[in-house]
Amino acid sequence: LCLAVAQLGEGRTPTIEYRGTSPEKKKAFQLMRALYAKRLESGEDAPDIVHYGMGLVPVDWDETFLEKHPFPKDFTHVLRTEGRDPKTCAAWRAEYAVEVRNFDPVPPCALEFTDVQFGKAVTQKLLSEFTRPMPIQAQTWPIIVSGRDLIGLAETGSGKTLAYALPAYVHLLGQER
Repeated sequence: LCLAVAQLGEGRTPTIEYRGTSPEKKKAFQLMRALYAKRLESGEDAPDIVHYGMGLVPVDWDETFLEKHPFPKDFTHVLRTEGRDPKTCAAWRAEYAVEVRNFDPVPPCALEFTDVQFGKAVTQKLLSEFTRPMPIQAQTWPIIVSGRDLIGLAETGSGKTLAYALPAYVHLLGQER
């Protein structure tokens, strides 16, 4: 494992510190040097180079900044589960051995992809690939979009990536630019 920490030095020159074992440092250095050389060769607007983060300025995350720029965390407005009978979700949890701890009341589960508004294109893609959310998704989506922390445990291949990634997408879109 090697960690490359990049900072912009004077004149916006990248300063990179490599942390790890010597062979890993060497490989990381070679990869970063190749990427930087390709970027310089291709120019600033090269379509084949991802420029995320270029031009960002450091933010001082003090109380004043946070008061002026609130960080919204509650996106329950994307849920379409209100009115779902709690007994239906309790029976569903029992059927799929889903256990929720330290969350009261437990929000209604998202039994269908249309129960959470991820956007038309995302919902269509989900429906073209799957019939309904996996149990880890059905229970975690309502909790995560509400802004609560969550640790979800499930088997490999059970849908954990989308259980976290889609609510993260909602949160990212909802933040101030």
